[in-house]
Amino acid sequence: MTRYSLDVLGVHEGTTLLYTAPAKADELTTEEQFEGFRALLAPYMGRPWIWVFDGGGMTTRHYTNLAFCKRMYALITTEHKQSLQSVWFLNMNPWLRGVLQIFPVSKPLVQLPTERLEMFVTMQRKGLPAPVIDTLLAALV
Repeated sequence: MTRYSLDVLGVHEGTTLLYTAPAKADELTTEEQFEGFRALLAPYMGRPWIWVFDGGGMTTRHYTNLAFCKRMYALITTEHKQSLQSVWFLNMNPWLRGVLQIFPVSKPLVQLPTERLEMFVTMQRKGLPAPVIDTLLAALV
């Protein structure tokens, strides 16, 4: 476990792909924890990035409270309004669907297939280079 789950998958055509997997991180609910996550995103403010959010393996222990979700929503819709290009979801789950109903994101949302070969083909069609795809697939192991 790590305190935060935010890894750089790679850069494609000037856009950084950042990967988050709550099931691989400590529980995030406090103001201090929010500020820590905010600091991790700060270098990408003003630079294009895509958030790859993996809901795989999430249990109720990994669900953040609504106050934390509200702060994250405010962060990505204000400070990262221009820089966040899209949110890609892996392993969509009922909690994520519910959060998106409460806090709709105006950026394109992409649900990636969970089957590895289909995911590989989908990402290849999006023009992602092999090293970025390999890094994502390795993160899912």
